[in-house]
Amino acid sequence: MARHQTKFAKTVGLATDSEGNFRYPRGWHCIGVSADFEINQPKSLSYFGTKIVAFRGEGGDIHALDGYCPHLGADLGTGEVIGDTIRCPFHHWSWGTDGQCKEIPYAKTVPSKAVTGVWQIKEQDGVVYVWNDPEGQMPDQELPVIEQCNNSEWSDWYWAKTTIATNQRELMDNVADVAHFGPVHNAPIESFSTEFSGNKSIQTMEGTSEELAGGGSLKTVATYYGPSRQDCAMTGGPVESYTLNLHTAIDEQNFDLWYGVIVKRQPGQTKEEASQTAQAYAEAATDQFYEDVAIWREKTFIQNPILCDGDGPFHRLRTWYEQFYVDRADVDSRWKTI
Repeated sequence: MARHQTKFAKTVGLATDSEGNFRYPRGWHCIGVSADFEINQPKSLSYFGTKIVAFRGEGGDIHALDGYCPHLGADLGTGEVIGDTIRCPFHHWSWGTDGQCKEIPYAKTVPSKAVTGVWQIKEQDGVVYVWNDPEGQMPDQELPVIEQCNNSEWSDWYWAKTTIATNQRELMDNVADVAHFGPVHNAPIESFSTEFSGNKSIQTMEGTSEELAGGGSLKTVATYYGPSRQDCAMTGGPVESYTLNLHTAIDEQNFDLWYGVIVKRQPGQTKEEASQTAQAYAEAATDQFYEDVAIWREKTFIQNPILCDGDGPFHRLRTWYEQFYVDRADVDSRWKTI
């Protein structure tokens, strides 16, 4: 899963292993929403500098394997799901969910080395996650269940997805960047705080927003669980909302972003009407987010920025985030509480 370090990685000081290979963060990462995965329909996914094939078998569970057939390298995502196996389109080698080759139609025996990589999957609250760990170990992070998803007082999810041509660390800086909300989003901040504990970072903010609160007050509590999932509870203004900000690295300079929104139903509002409200709210929030994206497209990453006393805790944020890029044995003791 590691890729050779690029000039870009060297320039911005991104994490590499002892051999100089670029590293992708250890943790649970979104690969899509539940509705994206239909039974017997394989999906070829490009993440972490490699390819993954994910499919929902006849039992309804989602499975994921290394995307290239270890026989002669065909893309398994263009193959066929049969039961709980996936058949390569090139020579019809069939692979089980345990990574073992189950059948070769023209061979008397299956070679003992006919094994491919298995990716651990978690499907929760309408989202499908894959576990990435450069050391190949079992998960050491938990993802909380979103109680609003199973509450009839809340709408269904509205999802928007986009690909952004930069390293996801640009997105992470938003956790600390209090000073950009006024100039970029016309949303002056009245109070702002951040807390880092174990694999969580918690940003609490109060201010005003023309786009999301009609100029009124707004309070958000945004919590990162691991390296690539941020939950945000937002109150104030006309809508109470809960959002998910999920990002997964495609390679060193590109990542996919999913933005999901559910809203609390207003008195007398049907669930369908609430879902329409969620969509309108998500579109307004997405427009605001793209104000950041426009700047990211033209900026460069500064590894050691010159900061002033009005800036947020960038250095502490980056120190916290580094835990996901190093071996578990090297994680700072401050962050070892799950």
